[in-house]
Amino acid sequence: MSNITLIDNLVKKLGKAYKLEKQDLGEDSHLHKKGMHFYPEVYEVKGLGHICVLKMKAMGGLMKMETLVISTINKDAPLVNFDYVKAMGKETAIVELYNVELNEYNPEFLEAFTKIKEQDNDLADYEANPNWYDEIRYDASYKKTGKKITARIDDTYNKYLDEFLNQLASMPATDPIEKELKVQEFANKLFELGGPAVNMFKKLFGDELAKKMVVNYMYGVK
Repeated sequence: MSNITLIDNLVKKLGKAYKLEKQDLGEDSHLHKKGMHFYPEVYEVKGLGHICVLKMKAMGGLMKMETLVISTINKDAPLVNFDYVKAMGKETAIVELYNVELNEYNPEFLEAFTKIKEQDNDLADYEANPNWYDEIRYDASYKKTGKKITARIDDTYNKYLDEFLNQLASMPATDPIEKELKVQEFANKLFELGGPAVNMFKKLFGDELAKKMVVNYMYGVK
């Protein structure tokens, strides 16, 4: 998968702000089953924590998915997931902010994300099925869908990431051990209670590999 994607551009921006150290996943760097191909990349990020990029293609390339997970343990910030799916010409863009902080998140920070979200009020909302993690996902999260909206999505993704990086720069350091325990709690609960991507991974590859992907690779839990 050599083409530069929306998520690749976000990773490049992260690499300008922090030092990314790519981890060797060995044979796990390409997982495939039933015509679905997964390409995970994992980076340790000095002064921040951990990021994971996961790309998937299926149906001969007619369906593509890419995800960026930012797991911050050096600052008391939310978990951030960027998701992009394109299938049969329809695009879906998601930015999720999850409450895994040790202390209350700054309301002004959330308001800044909400203002970015509201710039795309004319786009159709993506309606997902209810799930257990809805209660810890901030309302400033973003879910939109449509056709020929790639440029709009790219702009919104970059605005969310720019705002997040600005917020991180103004935050004091936090206890990385306590923060990592909060992230671990979220990752383990996600694996146990499931979600669309987790359930698909369990079905395709079994619990052992699915847990490695979700808990270790996506969220950086050692």
